[in-house]
Amino acid sequence: MVHIDSFDLFFLFMGVCMIIGAVIVGLMTLGYEIVFAPVLLFIIAMVIAMVAIVVILKGYAVQTGKGE
Repeated sequence: MVHIDSFDLFFLFMGVCMIIGAVIVGLMTLGYEIVFAPVLLFIIAMVIAMVAIVVILKGYAVQTGKGE
């Protein structure tokens, strides 16, 4: 059985966010006008950063024996 931890889920989440961001940027390069694109890309970047901080801190807590 495959064991999926928070680190695996983070990379899956980050991959999905990168695909969404690439689609938005690609559509803008083709000439489509997406008004909310800068805000959406900023929100995606901030969510990735927040999730990364949680995953890194959880990994540190488990490594030092302070968490489960």
